[in-house]
Amino acid sequence: MSEKTAWIVGQGEYSDYCVEAVFTIRERALAYAAHLAHMSSTWGTLTIQSAPMDPTAIARGRLAIEIRIDLDSGEIDWEWAHVYPIDANGRVKVGWNNYRDLGEMRKAHYEPVLRVCVEYKPGRNYAKIAGEYRAKWLASGTCR
Repeated sequence: MSEKTAWIVGQGEYSDYCVEAVFTIRERALAYAAHLAHMSSTWGTLTIQSAPMDPTAIARGRLAIEIRIDLDSGEIDWEWAHVYPIDANGRVKVGWNNYRDLGEMRKAHYEPVLRVCVEYKPGRNYAKIAGEYRAKWLASGTCR
């Protein structure tokens, strides 16, 4: 998979974190963040983070964000957030020949980290969504 960089404009912190938009050009992400900050002082802390992205996601128009959340603390590791395309069958392509379903939860083998892919939509609170998946995982009694 040939990777490109996605620029994620986010707002808030911890459980109030929300992805506002995803761009393929850093300058556009910066301009959008500046526009949001100019439009209202209630936006809070705006951030721009990079994430690897499969360029075919741009052509398909549907994106998924893989979120990694620590099962013990509930903290989200935004450094490991990745943006992937969703294929015509609604599956997330995370590698050359590796697919996942939207909402599928996977635990990392070597650490207490849960990974889940959710469809990208502007303004969604991904920290809250990740917390809900974490709660579902913990309630299921599945090993950590």
